[in-house]
Amino acid sequence: MKITKEDMARVTKAIATVAQSKPVIPVLEMARIEAKDGTLSIMASDLQIWLSLECPCEGDLAAVLVPAHKLADCVDKLNADVLDVSLEADSLIIKAKRSTRKLATQPVASFPIMPAVEAEAIAIDPARFADGISFVTPFICNDPHRDYMAGVHAKRGPDGNLTLVTTNGHAIGQFDYGEIGDWQNVTFTPAFTKAVCGMAGEGLTIASDASRVVATWRGGRIIAMLVTGTFPDTDRVIPAPAPNRATAQADDVLKASAGVQALADKQSSGSARALQVSIDAEGLEFYARSASGEATDVVMGDSEGACVFGVSSAYFDPAIRGFAGSIVTIAASNPILPVRIDSTEKADRFAIVMPRRI
Repeated sequence: MKITKEDMARVTKAIATVAQSKPVIPVLEMARIEAKDGTLSIMASDLQIWLSLECPCEGDLAAVLVPAHKLADCVDKLNADVLDVSLEADSLIIKAKRSTRKLATQPVASFPIMPAVEAEAIAIDPARFADGISFVTPFICNDPHRDYMAGVHAKRGPDGNLTLVTTNGHAIGQFDYGEIGDWQNVTFTPAFTKAVCGMAGEGLTIASDASRVVATWRGGRIIAMLVTGTFPDTDRVIPAPAPNRATAQADDVLKASAGVQALADKQSSGSARALQVSIDAEGLEFYARSASGEATDVVMGDSEGACVFGVSSAYFDPAIRGFAGSIVTIAASNPILPVRIDSTEKADRFAIVMPRRI
């Protein structure tokens, strides 16, 4: 079989993201590779995700299993435009000019079969889907005791639009993808959304049943388990329009937040900092203090009303970052109700950040 290095490197590198490196079940480190009728097919699985990719080639190659990470590494380091791939006894031989790589193979009988998903496929715009996933991903829950929240909830609203929602209990990210057909509300795993956004292209469709979801596009397919359990009703905590609001450039807000964090009290987890935010006549004021000192930064902008509230930088900053390059509105009713962050320039999304004591 002959194949361009560019195509071979692309599919083997992608497959290696699914195959495990040191699995308890040895077959899960393998990639299933086969060439037939001018198409190379390669597949890997960790029993939560099955990824299958195709690319053009010349010639045939019988189906075998090879170590996925070693295959990707070998292909990446070969210096040639075209690779010659063949089987010899129990080995996969890859030749490139004067270089030869030989990988041990195994029979395909032990490889996990890709399950079927019996559901109607819905056409999805890959770029818009990726935009939505990028916005809501920072708010995915990582608490192992609330695994029912550990993903992106995709639900069809009363208006017929698909909405992507995530929450970690401290913040909510919501993105209105737009009109969708007959859709079953599901929660995607982060591994599934990352793979689809990183690989899917023209012709993307998504379908799901009660336990699995499948995404198919030209040259690829991924099947993944869904997050189980009932995703919380986030609509219940979305605040009513707040009387106190300030509008400013999102990039300026981020700079002000970052500027005072050097003197902010560190919270119990990671690099999060406690910040005080004031909506006043000038716009927004950020204030932080600690035993080392205190810092203030003002962002000029339009405002209505006045309010002082506390936020954690771990949730506030990612929310603002989702509106980078736009004018953002920060609205709060009082120090104890959720803070809403949105933008008229990006009206398809908003974030809710829970306040904290300051």
